Amino acid sequence: RPFLREAEMVLNVPTKEEALEIELPVRYFFRRAEEVSGSPASRPLIIFFHGLGCSKFDFVGALQRLEFAHVLAFDWPFTGILKPAHFRRDSALLDSMGQADLQFNFSLMVRFAHTAIHCILRDLEFQAGEQQFILVGHSMGAKLAVLYAAQHHEDVLALVNVEGPLYPSA
Repeated sequence: RPFLREAEMVLNVPTKEEALEIELPVRYFFRRAEEVSGSPASRPLIIFFHGLGCSKFDFVGALQRLEFAHVLAFDWPFTGILKPAHFRRDSALLDSMGQADLQFNFSLMVRFAHTAIHCILRDLEFQAGEQQFILVGHSMGAKLAVLYAAQHHEDVLALVNVEGPLYPSA
């Protein structure tokens, strides 16, 4: 099966006030199409948003089979399969955040997704700015995908909504 690179980084995500940023960890899988099938020319980028109670691991089967495309899947903050070190660090992060944007809200998650996508692709030296991507969302991830597409339509070539709402209401 094709190799999926698993990595982690910490993002500075703008809060509602935009003058404040909070640091949030992101853990992700990424694979370039050329690692499987040769030339990267005109290969689509497919990005996966998982649902509540799920993780990037729920997409592994699809990620491995989509050999014709670049693929990216990441965990939402404080979700996914957390190792003890992650849990300790994430708990300390929550404690340090105090009351700043603690409640799970969709606008913060859309800002997180936008920051994560662009930072991860830049870190991987992937030319994301030159290419729109296909966004696949499942359940709560589908709601976030619809909201993301509504706010950042210039980034999104197509949207696949799996068991999620059809309208971008917050």
